[in-house]
Amino acid sequence: MSSFDDFKLLLSLQETLRDKGLVKPTEIQNLTLPELLDGFSVAGVAETGSGKTLAYVLPILHALKSGLNDKSSPEDIKNEFQISKKVFKQAIGRLYKQHKIKITDKGIELVK
Repeated sequence: MSSFDDFKLLLSLQETLRDKGLVKPTEIQNLTLPELLDGFSVAGVAETGSGKTLAYVLPILHALKSGLNDKSSPEDIKNEFQISKKVFKQAIGRLYKQHKIKITDKGIELVK
């Protein structure tokens, strides 16, 4: 894909990426995002700074903004991410502590 707009991401995520100057996905993002967005598990190996974290965070944010949250049933989380609710909450907590997301009344959002 030549642009983040080519992925099936919510428009709000596409706008945030553009606002942050992220237009063209890296190689690891091109390889992993389609699979992750389709709900498959992926193990990616790439250099530090290559965009691995963003590749894993975007599908999570896409799902969260589509209605999944920490109050979602374990079954819904398992169906969407193939992970347990406990692991899901740990991932959200890690992203929050790293200041990569913020939790608002509207849900979970990328930090701009």
